[in-house]
Amino acid sequence: MIDELEQRIPEYKKLSVKISSSSVGWHIAHSLMALERICNTLINSTPGKVKTVFSLKRIFIMASGHIPRGRANAPAAVKPSADITPEDLQYRLLKVRAVLADLSNAPAEANFVHPVFGRLQKKAGLRFMQIHTQHHLLIIKDIIKNTG
Repeated sequence: MIDELEQRIPEYKKLSVKISSSSVGWHIAHSLMALERICNTLINSTPGKVKTVFSLKRIFIMASGHIPRGRANAPAAVKPSADITPEDLQYRLLKVRAVLADLSNAPAEANFVHPVFGRLQKKAGLRFMQIHTQHHLLIIKDIIKNTG
């Protein structure tokens, strides 16, 4: 999926307000920022058993592998600025690839707190990153398809 994000960088300026109020570049940057932040949080967490809190949203999204569109706003920490450049995206891509490699050394009990789902351990965190990135890739593809 990271390679797929990279392949879309040349189309970073494309925008279709019918699909999203944000450009292809924004979706790429947001996806990369979220991946980097989650990975770093997992790597630097204090491993331990996580008490899961019931969340219908978490159950639905993790089971279906699908995030409904237009239901949530990105937290400020993973909201890209308006000044997105291909160079910035390439730099973020390099950082994500490095931190993903480091994540393989994190213990299974590594964890992070998702703003909606609550605390997730490494395995669930990896699943969420996959679902979240796929969600934005689908939006990117729809933007590109609608801009010709």
